[in-house]
Amino acid sequence: LPHPYEAELNALAYPDSYFEAVQAERFLRMEDTPLVFVSTADELREMIAEIKATCAGGEIAVDVEHHDARTYRGFVCLVQISSRRKDWVIDPFDIFEEMHLLNEVLSDPGIVKVLHGADRDVIWLQRDFSAYLVNMFDTGIAARVLRLQGGFSLANLVSHFCGVKLDKAYQTAE
Repeated sequence: LPHPYEAELNALAYPDSYFEAVQAERFLRMEDTPLVFVSTADELREMIAEIKATCAGGEIAVDVEHHDARTYRGFVCLVQISSRRKDWVIDPFDIFEEMHLLNEVLSDPGIVKVLHGADRDVIWLQRDFSAYLVNMFDTGIAARVLRLQGGFSLANLVSHFCGVKLDKAYQTAE
Protein backbone atom coordinates (compact mmCIF):
# COMPACT_ATOMS: atom_id res chain seq x y z
CA LEU A 1 0.00 0.00 0.00
CA PRO A 2 1.26 3.51 -0.72
CA HIS A 3 1.91 5.91 2.12
CA PRO A 4 -1.23 8.04 2.68
CA TYR A 5 0.87 11.21 2.60
CA GLU A 6 3.21 10.18 -0.22
CA ALA A 7 2.30 13.22 -2.33
CA GLU A 8 3.01 15.63 0.54
CA LEU A 9 6.30 13.92 1.34
CA ASN A 10 7.43 13.95 -2.31
CA ALA A 11 6.46 17.61 -2.71
CA LEU A 12 8.17 18.68 0.52
CA ALA A 13 10.74 21.36 -0.23
CA TYR A 14 12.85 22.96 2.46
CA PRO A 15 13.27 26.73 2.19
CA ASP A 16 16.80 28.13 2.25
CA SER A 17 16.02 29.70 5.63
CA TYR A 18 16.11 26.19 7.17
CA PHE A 19 19.82 26.05 6.40
CA GLU A 20 20.85 29.50 7.62
CA ALA A 21 22.30 30.24 11.04
CA VAL A 22 19.86 32.21 13.17
CA GLN A 23 19.91 33.75 16.60
CA ALA A 24 18.44 31.36 19.17
CA GLU A 25 14.95 32.32 20.22
CA ARG A 26 14.19 31.88 23.90
CA PHE A 27 10.97 30.24 24.98
CA LEU A 28 8.80 31.71 27.69
CA ARG A 29 9.57 30.62 31.24
CA MET A 30 7.58 27.59 32.37
CA GLU A 31 5.74 29.81 34.85
CA ASP A 32 4.66 32.08 31.99
CA THR A 33 3.62 29.32 29.58
CA PRO A 34 -0.03 28.23 29.72
CA LEU A 35 -0.58 24.50 30.14
CA VAL A 36 -3.82 23.18 28.67
CA PHE A 37 -5.24 19.72 29.33
CA VAL A 38 -7.12 18.28 26.36
CA SER A 39 -9.56 15.45 26.99
CA THR A 40 -12.62 16.20 24.83
CA ALA A 41 -13.16 16.35 21.07
CA ASP A 42 -14.03 20.06 21.31
CA GLU A 43 -10.80 20.80 23.21
CA LEU A 44 -8.85 18.80 20.62
CA ARG A 45 -10.41 20.81 17.79
CA GLU A 46 -9.67 24.08 19.65
CA MET A 47 -6.03 23.07 20.09
CA ILE A 48 -5.68 22.12 16.42
CA ALA A 49 -7.23 25.41 15.28
CA GLU A 50 -4.90 27.40 17.52
CA ILE A 51 -1.81 25.56 16.32
CA LYS A 52 -2.81 26.03 12.68
CA ALA A 53 -3.41 29.75 13.28
CA THR A 54 -0.25 30.48 15.27
CA CYS A 55 2.40 27.97 14.14
CA ALA A 56 2.22 28.05 10.32
CA GLY A 57 5.76 28.53 9.08
CA GLY A 58 7.08 27.64 12.53
CA GLU A 59 7.49 24.58 14.65
CA ILE A 60 5.88 22.53 17.38
CA ALA A 61 7.39 19.98 19.73
CA VAL A 62 5.69 16.59 20.00
CA ASP A 63 6.16 13.76 22.49
CA VAL A 64 4.21 10.53 22.82
CA GLU A 65 3.94 8.41 25.95
CA HIS A 66 3.22 4.73 25.47
CA HIS A 67 2.07 2.21 28.08
CA ASP A 68 2.97 -1.44 27.61
CA ALA A 69 3.12 -2.94 31.10
CA ARG A 70 1.00 -6.10 31.34
CA THR A 71 -0.05 -5.81 27.68
CA TYR A 72 1.46 -7.27 24.52
CA ARG A 73 0.71 -4.47 22.07
CA GLY A 74 0.60 -1.43 24.32
CA PHE A 75 -1.15 1.84 23.56
CA VAL A 76 -0.57 5.59 23.49
CA CYS A 77 -1.59 7.00 26.85
CA LEU A 78 -0.56 10.64 26.49
CA VAL A 79 0.44 13.09 23.76
CA GLN A 80 2.27 16.32 24.53
CA ILE A 81 2.44 19.19 22.05
CA SER A 82 4.17 22.51 22.66
CA SER A 83 4.34 25.70 20.66
CA ARG A 84 6.52 28.64 21.59
CA ARG A 85 3.57 30.10 23.52
CA LYS A 86 1.58 27.20 24.95
CA ASP A 87 1.81 23.57 26.09
CA TRP A 88 -0.93 20.97 25.61
CA VAL A 89 -1.24 17.60 27.30
CA ILE A 90 -3.69 15.34 25.50
CA ASP A 91 -5.38 12.50 27.36
CA PRO A 92 -6.52 10.29 24.47
CA PHE A 93 -8.67 7.76 26.33
CA ASP A 94 -12.06 9.42 25.88
CA ILE A 95 -11.22 10.73 22.39
CA PHE A 96 -9.39 7.82 20.72
CA GLU A 97 -11.87 7.94 17.82
CA GLU A 98 -11.13 11.65 17.22
CA MET A 99 -7.34 11.56 17.62
CA HIS A 100 -6.92 11.17 13.83
CA LEU A 101 -7.77 14.89 13.71
CA LEU A 102 -4.14 15.48 14.74
CA ASN A 103 -3.32 14.90 11.06
CA GLU A 104 -4.45 18.46 10.36
CA VAL A 105 -1.33 19.60 12.23
CA LEU A 106 1.02 16.62 12.07
CA SER A 107 0.77 16.19 8.29
CA ASP A 108 0.98 19.94 7.56
CA PRO A 109 4.31 20.46 5.74
CA GLY A 110 4.29 24.13 6.76
CA ILE A 111 4.84 23.24 10.42
CA VAL A 112 8.05 21.52 11.49
CA LYS A 113 7.39 18.82 14.08
CA VAL A 114 10.33 18.49 16.50
CA LEU A 115 10.68 15.17 18.33
CA HIS A 116 13.48 13.36 20.15
CA GLY A 117 14.09 9.71 19.33
CA ALA A 118 10.96 9.68 17.20
CA ASP A 119 11.19 6.18 15.74
CA ARG A 120 8.69 4.66 18.18
CA ASP A 121 6.53 7.80 18.38
CA VAL A 122 5.98 7.63 14.61
CA ILE A 123 4.88 3.99 14.82
CA TRP A 124 2.58 4.59 17.79
CA LEU A 125 0.89 7.64 16.24
CA GLN A 126 0.26 5.76 13.01
CA ARG A 127 -0.90 2.55 14.68
CA ASP A 128 -3.21 4.02 17.34
CA PHE A 129 -4.55 7.16 15.65
CA SER A 130 -3.75 6.90 11.92
CA ALA A 131 -1.78 10.10 12.47
CA TYR A 132 1.21 10.72 10.20
CA LEU A 133 4.13 13.12 10.40
CA VAL A 134 5.19 15.28 7.45
CA ASN A 135 8.20 17.59 7.91
CA MET A 136 9.76 16.27 11.11
CA PHE A 137 13.07 17.01 12.83
CA ASP A 138 14.50 14.44 15.26
CA THR A 139 16.85 16.01 17.83
CA GLY A 140 18.15 12.54 18.75
CA ILE A 141 19.42 11.99 15.21
CA ALA A 142 20.83 15.53 15.14
CA ALA A 143 22.77 14.85 18.37
CA ARG A 144 24.26 11.71 16.79
CA VAL A 145 25.23 13.54 13.60
CA LEU A 146 26.88 16.29 15.68
CA ARG A 147 28.58 13.67 17.91
CA LEU A 148 27.54 15.66 20.95
CA GLN A 149 29.71 15.01 24.00
CA GLY A 150 27.92 13.29 26.87
CA GLY A 151 25.58 11.19 24.74
CA PHE A 152 22.48 11.58 22.68
CA SER A 153 19.76 11.62 25.34
CA LEU A 154 17.26 14.43 25.64
CA ALA A 155 18.56 15.06 29.16
CA ASN A 156 22.06 15.62 27.76
CA LEU A 157 20.77 17.97 25.04
CA VAL A 158 18.78 20.03 27.54
CA SER A 159 21.77 20.18 29.90
CA HIS A 160 24.20 21.12 27.11
CA PHE A 161 22.09 23.75 25.34
CA CYS A 162 19.84 25.04 28.11
CA GLY A 163 21.90 24.50 31.26
CA VAL A 164 19.00 22.63 32.90
CA LYS A 165 19.26 19.23 34.58
CA LEU A 166 16.10 17.21 33.94
CA ASP A 167 14.61 15.32 36.89
CA LYS A 168 13.74 11.87 35.55
CA ALA A 169 12.66 10.53 38.97
CA TYR A 170 8.98 10.37 37.96
CA GLN A 171 9.42 9.43 34.31
CA THR A 172 7.91 5.95 34.73
CA ALA A 173 5.73 6.63 37.77
CA GLU A 174 2.04 5.87 37.59
